[in-house]
Amino acid sequence: MNFHNQSVGKKLFIAFSILVTILVAVSILAIQSLSQAQRDFDGFVSDEFSRGSLARDIRAATSARAISARNLIILNGAEDIKAESVAVQAAHDRVQERLALLKTTVANAKDVSSEERALLEKIEKLEHQYGPVALAIVAIATSGQKDAAILQMNEQCQPLLKQLIGATTEYSKLIATAGGNEIKRSG
Repeated sequence: MNFHNQSVGKKLFIAFSILVTILVAVSILAIQSLSQAQRDFDGFVSDEFSRGSLARDIRAATSARAISARNLIILNGAEDIKAESVAVQAAHDRVQERLALLKTTVANAKDVSSEERALLEKIEKLEHQYGPVALAIVAIATSGQKDAAILQMNEQCQPLLKQLIGATTEYSKLIATAGGNEIKRSG
C-alpha cells in the first residue's frame, strides 16, 4: 500500500490521525510533567512551611518563658507566683518539644542547606545554655531571693535570650527567603 496512491481524503485522514496521536502524546507528557512539578513544589513548600512554623513556635515559647520568669520576680501573691511557675514550665516544655521536632524535621528533609543546619545547631546550643539559666532564675525567684534573680537575669539570662531570639529570627528569615526563591524558580 503506497501512500502516494491513496486518495486525498485518505491521505488527510492518515495525516490528521498522526497529528492527533502526537498531540495526545505531548499532552500526556505535559500533564505528567506538570503533576510531578506540582508534587515537588507542594512537598517543598510544606517542608519549608513546617520548619519555619516550628522556628516561630520556638521563638514564641522562648519569649513566653522569659516573660513568665520576669513576672516571677515582680509578683508577690502566692497564687500569681504559682501560676507563673506553671507558665514557665509549660513554655520550657514547649521549647524542648518544638526544638526536638524541628531537629527531626530537618534530619528527614531532602534539601536542607548547610546554612540552615548551622543555624539549627546554633539555636540548639543557645537553648542548652539559656534553658537552665532561665529555670535557675525561676528557682531563685520562687525561693524569695528576688535581688539575686534580678542580678542573674541581667548578667546571664538577658544576653543569652537576645542571642536565642536572634538565631530563631535568622532561621525564620532564611526559611522565608528559601521559600521565596523556590517560588521564583518554579514560576
